[in-house]
Amino acid sequence: MPPEWKKILYQKQSYPDNYVPDNFLSEMRQNVDLKNYNYWELSVQAGTLTQQISSITIFVSVFWNSYQGHLSGKALIMMTAVLVVVGYVCWAAVLGESGAAKRQLTIVKGGLIIFSLLFGLSPILTTLTKTISSDTIWALTLVMFLTNLLFHEYEGDHFEGIAFPESLSINAAISASVLLASRLSSELMVFGIVSLALVLFGLFPLFRRCLRRWERKTWKVPGRPVELVLTIAMGSLSIGLLAPISMIPTTVYGCSALFIVFVCPYWLIWNQRFKNEIRGPWDEAKIQLEHTDHGPGASR
Repeated sequence: MPPEWKKILYQKQSYPDNYVPDNFLSEMRQNVDLKNYNYWELSVQAGTLTQQISSITIFVSVFWNSYQGHLSGKALIMMTAVLVVVGYVCWAAVLGESGAAKRQLTIVKGGLIIFSLLFGLSPILTTLTKTISSDTIWALTLVMFLTNLLFHEYEGDHFEGIAFPESLSINAAISASVLLASRLSSELMVFGIVSLALVLFGLFPLFRRCLRRWERKTWKVPGRPVELVLTIAMGSLSIGLLAPISMIPTTVYGCSALFIVFVCPYWLIWNQRFKNEIRGPWDEAKIQLEHTDHGPGASR
């Protein structure tokens, strides 16, 4: 009786190279990592994408009202200041950690420095793209906002020690705001609109991540109601700002939001039935590294 076949390469065996044992398919597994999704949970998570779209919609709507002369520079600055104060109070009262007064003071100082520099650069930003046609500005702005959507970190909340987790996304949005600001007529408008961009695309995503993490850890309610309320509030504000401008972008925004929140989750669940991933002994070996805690006297 020949020796038992072993699945090793370094030893010569009395079997042909193309030998297949009878139990070769016994280790075959199908759809090992298949995840059963809940439709409503997916819909709430899809709202994270609509929140970012809503941020862009709100910013563009505010810019258009400023561009048409419906909003003054002082009104823009006051609106941005109110958003900053309300956001900071909510973060400090609800999301702030105990003993973080020094950290909060550092953030306030950093914010004051950034807005002061921005105020000093407003005269330069006003004339930055005067020689570029408005059509080019609109096209570049569209590309940059699409870049912001594509590279935004929607679900990640691992940002400890990192000031801005998605620098490309934020830089694209700020660059788009600078281009749009150069079309405005006064330095106060430029300062107000770029400040609003810093709040919406730089600070607000961090606030949303803090809110999401706080909801998961402290308010363990199924369905993530805080996320749902934020999505509805931002969507309603976007429609309220877009509707007086034109019904065409309002309809496009509303249909897009409904498609993302309600149709796409169902589409994903429906496509799961066609998944057919097969794993077996023919797959490449995966290295698994086990994390071990080394004590004070343990050798490394």
